[in-house]
Amino acid sequence: MRSIATNVRSAARLLAGMVFAYLLLLAAPALAHVTVNPGQATAGEQTTIALRVSHGCDGSGTTAISVQIPDTVASVTPEFLPGWTVDTTTGPLAEPVEQHGETVTEGIREVTWSGGTAIPDGLYFEFGLSVRMPDTPGETLYFPVVQTCESGETQWIEIPAEGEDGHDLESPAPAVELVAADATAGTDGHGAADEGGSEAAMGSEPVATAELATAEGDSGGSGLMVAAIVAAGLALVALLGVMVVGRRGNG
Repeated sequence: MRSIATNVRSAARLLAGMVFAYLLLLAAPALAHVTVNPGQATAGEQTTIALRVSHGCDGSGTTAISVQIPDTVASVTPEFLPGWTVDTTTGPLAEPVEQHGETVTEGIREVTWSGGTAIPDGLYFEFGLSVRMPDTPGETLYFPVVQTCESGETQWIEIPAEGEDGHDLESPAPAVELVAADATAGTDGHGAADEGGSEAAMGSEPVATAELATAEGDSGGSGLMVAAIVAAGLALVALLGVMVVGRRGNG
């Protein structure tokens, strides 16, 4: 009888460990990505977006962020963050753009923030950009990011192929979906028209201080959490079954 009880306890501990490890694996992709907020913007309007870094590189603090700007974006203004240096690189646009009565053929193609206090792993920080979005509703813009840390770096540069789900990528590039103005009218002002119909030129300002990371992961996080809950429930049922068999054996 003692051997049965011992086997039951060992099985219970093993099962609990497997469930815990599985939950960690499911939760990690949902919280590990560099994301962009908001993930939706009005086509053809000025919008403030923020690149959110919520972790380091294998526990090492973040020391620099470099983001590539899509070549269809003609106007970009990086956010000033005290203590950080901002460097920009210019390059040609995909097509000339008319701005303020002039034809623009070049624009900022890369922005790098560096030199600030390292962002500890487990805390989040946001790097803002004021962007004039191209007038192409339905398009998704990708902003590939290279995250440099005190030790190592992570490249968030993967762009899904046609028909591929970006949530399936291991290191997806932050993305913004462009929508028509009437699709966002009356929303929170991130590049949309306000109640009076005026243009929200800058949107709301991004948070520029390090705080405890929240549950605001990428949009695939909710599905992963549901899967984790289901897996935990099934594991609990299995554990209860093992305990019942053990008690019957003891009896």
